[in-house]
Amino acid sequence: GYLKPVILVPLAAINQLSPQQLEAILLHELAHIRRSDYLVNLLLNSIRTILYFNPFVKALVRIVEQEREKSCDELVLQFQYDAHAYA
Repeated sequence: GYLKPVILVPLAAINQLSPQQLEAILLHELAHIRRSDYLVNLLLNSIRTILYFNPFVKALVRIVEQEREKSCDELVLQFQYDAHAYA
């Protein structure tokens, strides 16, 4: 949701994950919400749609998406979660 972000977790995932794993996943998703990544995603998709023909825009969008994920992963790992189990 662009106006009111919601985290949806499948019931099967809740049943098969340990509480610590589920906590790490929720923390990662909450980091996206806190950073307003949903609005950045809307902006990037708009730019990508308008400038679809430019290969540099595609590369920029890919780099920004990777850096957003890395940033949220780093936030999760600051809370002393096991990096191997988190991956």
